[in-house]
Amino acid sequence: MFLAFLFKIGKNTYLDLYPMVHPKQKPLNSLFMAHYLRTHTVYKVKLDRRGLDMRALNGEFVEELITKNKLRIRHEQQETGGSLLLTASTDELQQYVLKYGDTDAAFEAVSHYKRLN
Repeated sequence: MFLAFLFKIGKNTYLDLYPMVHPKQKPLNSLFMAHYLRTHTVYKVKLDRRGLDMRALNGEFVEELITKNKLRIRHEQQETGGSLLLTASTDELQQYVLKYGDTDAAFEAVSHYKRLN
C-alpha cells in the first residue's frame, strides 16, 4: 500500500508515493523488513480529460549533475546496484524540483494512463 500526496511546486504538479504497511495487513517477514528501505518516489503529473501522464525523476540526470559539480545535494550511492539515494532535506529537494521542473531531461519518459469512461 502507498500513501499518495499531490503537491504543486511552481507551475507543475507532482505526486509523492510513500510505501506503508496497513495496521490490518498480515505482518511482513522480519528478515525482509530488516532490509526494507522506505523512500519517497516523486513523479511529475499532468491530468486532463484524456487521462494521466506521470514522469519519474531521472536519477541519471541527477547523478550527472552531481558528477559535474553542477548540483550539490546530499545523497548516498548504494553499494548494490549503484543506485543514487537522495538524503537532502525537504527544502533542498523542493528547490531542486523548482529549478529543474521544466527541464525535460530531469524526468523519465512519460507513462500514460487512459481514462476509461
